[in-house]
Amino acid sequence: MVIKFSSGTSDFAELSTTPSAYLVDKSLFIRELFLELDKVVLLPRPRRFGKTLNMSMLCNFLSNPDSRPWFEKLKINNYPDIMAHLGQHPTIFLSFKDAKQKTYPDMLAYLAEVMSETYGKFRHLLNDLEPDQKNYFHKILEGKAEPSALNRSLFKLTHWLKEATGKLVWVVLDEYDAPIHSGWQYDYYSDIVSFMQSYLGAAFKDNSYLYRGVMTGILRVSRENIFSGLNNVSVYSMLSPKYGEYFGFTDPEIDLICELGEFQQERENIRTWYNGYQIGEIQLYNPWSIVSYAIDRALKPYWVNTSNNMIVKKLIAQSGWRIKKAFEQLMLGENVLVTIDEHAVLPGVDGAGAEVIWSFLLFSGYLKVLSCELGEGTYFNVRVAIPNEEIRRLYQSQLSHLFPSTYSAETYLDMLQAFTHGEVARFSNYLKAYLASSMSYFDAGAEEPERFYHGFVLGILVALKETHWVRSNRESGGGRYDVLVIPKDKNNLGIILEFKVADSESEQDMSQAIQKALAQIEKLNYEAELKDLGINNILKLAIVFHKKQMILKAV
Repeated sequence: MVIKFSSGTSDFAELSTTPSAYLVDKSLFIRELFLELDKVVLLPRPRRFGKTLNMSMLCNFLSNPDSRPWFEKLKINNYPDIMAHLGQHPTIFLSFKDAKQKTYPDMLAYLAEVMSETYGKFRHLLNDLEPDQKNYFHKILEGKAEPSALNRSLFKLTHWLKEATGKLVWVVLDEYDAPIHSGWQYDYYSDIVSFMQSYLGAAFKDNSYLYRGVMTGILRVSRENIFSGLNNVSVYSMLSPKYGEYFGFTDPEIDLICELGEFQQERENIRTWYNGYQIGEIQLYNPWSIVSYAIDRALKPYWVNTSNNMIVKKLIAQSGWRIKKAFEQLMLGENVLVTIDEHAVLPGVDGAGAEVIWSFLLFSGYLKVLSCELGEGTYFNVRVAIPNEEIRRLYQSQLSHLFPSTYSAETYLDMLQAFTHGEVARFSNYLKAYLASSMSYFDAGAEEPERFYHGFVLGILVALKETHWVRSNRESGGGRYDVLVIPKDKNNLGIILEFKVADSESEQDMSQAIQKALAQIEKLNYEAELKDLGINNILKLAIVFHKKQMILKAV
């Protein structure tokens, strides 16, 4: 039988009833939820990690008696005690995935529309309601409720469902934080947080009509902002091993996909491009990228092209030199130890401390966890790395895109070519122009400015990874060089870079700093490592900076 892969639907019923469509079996996720002790479960995961499909599967299991044939084919059928729940639970399913409105009134109108559609699925409840309840129901149904009424609409629906069925209600909310992200992006964060606090608090806090609430999103939004007073929420983030295997594809699942899709020969390339996420001991692949590859049969970025990655560019551009230095290490294939705050608050991303930036990048899927230990307070000490080739290319493109619009990709590549070919004057002209036009993106500051310029140049050189090894602050000869660029082809040019910051932009100070840098290269024999590798064609570059001024000299 020919297996069909589809990236266009997150509807469990549609996939289960489409002939030859392939569905990765995540049904034991349902069993885990029934074994859960707390009433409310929050599962933050990156975009396109199968959240909506899992929520659709859960809702079909809980409330659709006709879904039994679909689940009898899955692993959950091995648990008769759980299968006894199939189709037995009143369930409310909502998704805020389209909450992208630019103003608070538009966002309230969108949420009113979602609740109108949700109430529309339960029109039969009107038969048992009192007149005032019917009036409220119709206002929600018609999208005419005031915010003060709208924020209790989810709670009231659980009440009426419980009264009508005699059973406790499940509430399944997909992409719960999408309105909050839009509020942050378009400057109505405090308004939407205030609304969501009332809306979610009413539905999930001390709700005697609730069996269980299940929420997915991208970030855990701080308890103090959204879940204030809600002490019955279990949060399982990318740092929590529980539920780890249910979002994303595991190695055995990828093996089977490769076999069914008949592309086993690409198995290792698929690992390089799309593997790398880790929760506990479980290695995970991005499902969107895997399915997209199975359809196109081409190794290329898929996931990173599904949304605007401007925030990544913004975070890198506005971060301090320590974070830029860590990015250098990451781009060179190394890992770094960072502090992660599970309670990161979105407004803190602008001008944030390092822990908020790293937390955003980790929980959004731009980094992977190698190890994790509890640190001070509620912080975690986490060793992170770039997950895979797909994300590495995103970082590379975002770093190169920090060039002003006048610097096209062609110009950028021409600058790198001038550098690797030893065309010092041409490279110097490019670097001076870039420094002069893009310093507004960065903040050299007064704190160790040499480190800033060091990171500034390294950020340009990360694109050489395919043809060169770029090493930073390593021992060679009698000291530690700033940057060593080692060609993978030993016949090509090896380059030593030494950076200095002049006391002023006067010709005398700049010249003295240049001489000092060149003398240091020679005195400490920085070329030793290159010669040990059999590279004899060596260029020694001294670069001196003062604010936007720069001079470069080679020997």
